[in-house]
Amino acid sequence: MLVHANITLHHKKQMTHSSKAKKLETKEVESIENAVKDAGIRAIHPEKMEAFADYLVEKLKSNSQVA
Repeated sequence: MLVHANITLHHKKQMTHSSKAKKLETKEVESIENAVKDAGIRAIHPEKMEAFADYLVEKLKSNSQVA
C-alpha cells in the first residue's frame, strides 16, 4: 500500500540581536554567568542570551588581538 504525504517546509525567522539594543552592564553579565552555572543555559531569556553571546564574541575578539 502506498501512502502519499504532503511535506511542507516552515521557514523559521532567525533571531537577531538588534544593533540598537544597549549592551549588557557588568552586573548583568555576572548574573547571566552565574545563572548558566547554577541552572543551565535554559534559564536565560532568549533576548538576554543574544546580548550575552554578543558580549562573548566581543570578549574573544579583544582577547585574540592582545595575544
